[in-house]
Amino acid sequence: GRMCFGRSYNCIAWMERTYSYPMLCSMAYNWYLPPRVRGAAIDLARFLYLDRYPQLVNCGRPSLPEQLWVFALENKDAAAQGGTMAVVRPLALDEPKSLPEFELSPTHPLAKLVDRPELSFPDAFKFFVLRKLGNDYLGGEQTSPSGEAGLAAGQLAHTREGDNALTGAVCELISALTTYGFQSSHKKIRDLLVPLIKLLDGRCDVDRLDPSGPGAFEPKEVRYKHSSDSPQVTRLKTTVVKILKSVMDFRTSFRLAKLLHIFKGYYQDAPGLGVGSGGVGGGLRRELMLMAALCEEDKAQLYEGPLTRKLFEDFEALFESGDGKALQLVELSKGQSVEVILIDCLMYEDDTLFASALEALDRTFAQRRLVIEAVGQACLVPLEALPVFGTVGRLTAQLGYLIFLLRSSEVWGVSSRVSGPFEERKYEGACGALDQVLALLETTPLDYQSRLDKLAMPSGTPRLASQ
Repeated sequence: GRMCFGRSYNCIAWMERTYSYPMLCSMAYNWYLPPRVRGAAIDLARFLYLDRYPQLVNCGRPSLPEQLWVFALENKDAAAQGGTMAVVRPLALDEPKSLPEFELSPTHPLAKLVDRPELSFPDAFKFFVLRKLGNDYLGGEQTSPSGEAGLAAGQLAHTREGDNALTGAVCELISALTTYGFQSSHKKIRDLLVPLIKLLDGRCDVDRLDPSGPGAFEPKEVRYKHSSDSPQVTRLKTTVVKILKSVMDFRTSFRLAKLLHIFKGYYQDAPGLGVGSGGVGGGLRRELMLMAALCEEDKAQLYEGPLTRKLFEDFEALFESGDGKALQLVELSKGQSVEVILIDCLMYEDDTLFASALEALDRTFAQRRLVIEAVGQACLVPLEALPVFGTVGRLTAQLGYLIFLLRSSEVWGVSSRVSGPFEERKYEGACGALDQVLALLETTPLDYQSRLDKLAMPSGTPRLASQ
């Protein structure tokens, strides 16, 4: 499995001939196999089938929170046909795709490979079998033939090395599923975080599990000390914190989307967005333009209009009520004291766990700062249309495929006994994508304003700053 680690496509191509996806899943589910063997099967399934293109970190986005946003859709079917792209629109947490998730558009180069479902499967249901394995194991719903639960109450016994190896493999699997966009819905995250936070809580850990019951640490502070058993435990706890940080990225991206839509409503004077109890009628856009003009002159402190309070109230609502509050870790974990548990993680004699937990604490107490920073990095494209590529979604999909071709050139770009024959089709695909990128850089920007006028958008809608 380590030979395939890091997307070594030559090794993956050879290994997948012997170790099929159903075979590895069957081994991972088999309670009659030793825990270490099951853990190794999970790792190999992750290296061969999950950690490979078209799966990409940040759910296939260049970054999370997303930085490139489409202000309005000219073609309502563009989002479905042209790949993933972030559109400023009304958003509710219970809606499909309200959080970033894996998606392969019909126009993607791999969508045509119907005989390779591990490459062409189009949506986040793709690795359901592995996702169910992780959820069932952590939730204690998967039981052995003798009736023993997978991980009862999130309790870790530090001396049970085989079980901890399996638990660590499950956590690594869930981390990959999350960052690639297969765990990114409110319900999936909520179901996942309850047992994960219990697993992270070292106060539930024991030294050993005896037939008579769990053997507690004596004294209790011993669990923090470095020992022959501790690296395995702290490593899996670090993985759990990594999953929490992925969830925090989803949360910030969702709040950014809500905030951008709030500004869009201000700009368009959307109904129901009047300022204060009396409202300002059609003056929201006027107030916004006045505030923007003062900010450009570094005179923001001179603004005394009603928009300040309105913006403050709407911004705070992203964290204290509704969907924004539902994405707080304490809500997702059903009331568990996540901050206390992260502080407890700082006590372990493990530098990596300390650094990871400290970063998670910083993100927890700096949620507003993260959203403000994300707004400053966001770039608005007036419409989804782009020269050469057609849409923003097709541009991102094509660039992702181009990066894959360049990084896997040792497979298709040579003719050898290991790699096989030179693949001229992929060579032409890479050259064609590079030609399109060069053409986009040299082309004249589109006339967005005339198109926006047809959509009845206010004049002066944000223009594409750079193309």
